[in-house]
Amino acid sequence: MIKNINRLFLNEIREDKSLFAYKAKSDSDIIEIEYQTNSLGYRDKEFDGNSDILALGCSMTYGQGLQKEKIWTSILSKNLNMSLSSIASRGDSTINQIIKAFYYFEKFGNPKIVVAVFPYFRIPTPYVEGKMEASNMFKKQNFENNDYMPYVEYNEIDNFRFNEYAKAPYDPRIIFTEEFVFFYEKIFIDMLRQYCKSNGIKLFWSKWEMGYQKVFYDEINKFYPEHHKEYCYIDAFDWLIPNTVKYDKFSEFNALDCHNEYREEELFYRGADRKTSGDPHWGIHTHIHVAEDMYNKIIANLN
Repeated sequence: MIKNINRLFLNEIREDKSLFAYKAKSDSDIIEIEYQTNSLGYRDKEFDGNSDILALGCSMTYGQGLQKEKIWTSILSKNLNMSLSSIASRGDSTINQIIKAFYYFEKFGNPKIVVAVFPYFRIPTPYVEGKMEASNMFKKQNFENNDYMPYVEYNEIDNFRFNEYAKAPYDPRIIFTEEFVFFYEKIFIDMLRQYCKSNGIKLFWSKWEMGYQKVFYDEINKFYPEHHKEYCYIDAFDWLIPNTVKYDKFSEFNALDCHNEYREEELFYRGADRKTSGDPHWGIHTHIHVAEDMYNKIIANLN
């Protein structure tokens, strides 16, 4: 697995697209969404090294459940009148995205701007058969045909009780603490920050999952204020949204008297991925606000 790390991004050997680009789950959409990908498996045109902006992120930035023109990156690119390439992948982690960004820099050159909306509490871990199979999370993956590293999603910790797994094999979601994940995410963000600084690239990033800005943002600033130097605080990520697939519209948004020209669109509140039991992704309204806040942050810091 480690010796093949170079092809994690370039995909020079395998023929099943990018190792990190997940297949679109169009069968979960309530309306038909077209997920066109390039030869590397990313939801973008072919990379040519001429893009002004490189976008990083997980399914939020991939645009799961939305048409491509409705994703925040597309709106931002249009508003800035700048070209954009995206290597966002569904289910990806901050660390994996930054690794792929460095492969992008090496293969296609440096953009002028890097924008990112990262998840939090996800970390890639090696899979060792017979030693790291405590949860069904690992068994669901077909590792014989997919030799990528899975991620650990810490917001699922509450679903497990430690005393049930107090003997090997251990579930890494129980062993690794939130501080552990933050420590390694910090290292990678710092590396990306230093690279951008050394190469004249403007960096702007945020965290999309609700709770980060309300809980961790202020706590992190107490001991490491530099961590959020390029952070874009996005108010939309603090909205209270019922995590359910039962509703197409939510009363929480009724008090927000903005973007009414889009309010009657079916995907205004939530994305189209509502057929399965999982929570649907954010809709057009949130993406508009992400694009607006990123735009204002970029314009204020370009000079």
